[in-house]
Amino acid sequence: MVKIRLRRVGAKNKPLYRVVVANSRSPRDGAFIEIIGQYNPLVEPEFFSINEEKALKWLKTGAQPSETVSRLLDKSGIMEKFKPGSTKKKFSQKLKKKSVEKSVVQSKSTTESKLSAEQESLAELKSITEPETAVGSETSTAPEITAEPESTAEETSL
Repeated sequence: MVKIRLRRVGAKNKPLYRVVVANSRSPRDGAFIEIIGQYNPLVEPEFFSINEEKALKWLKTGAQPSETVSRLLDKSGIMEKFKPGSTKKKFSQKLKKKSVEKSVVQSKSTTESKLSAEQESLAELKSITEPETAVGSETSTAPEITAEPESTAEETSL
């Protein structure tokens, strides 16, 4: 198994570390495959530099980081880019956004269809309740009301 771990290179009481990719069976300061960064815990704040492309390449090929290296990679943001579920998360977030957009569009279309259905039913109700009068036609369905002149008292006495 391949590990990403620290290799001590500093003097006594002055530790400096190299971030290396090594076989898990090799000793801490023994053989390694590749140097990908460095770490100095004595300065404030801690100094940590790493070749991001190499780190991501090794993580994608299955190299397992030690606890300290994992913490440092997390601090630098590399683990966030690598996380095996991160692509799924991004994909699922995109799907969520799309589904939310679809539901908004569907709810809009649903409300629009409900509104149009209500408008149609109102139009039907109006057509039923209002009598249809044909313009220029002698026949109409509504009864005609004719106003007769009021009779005067003189006419009734005669």
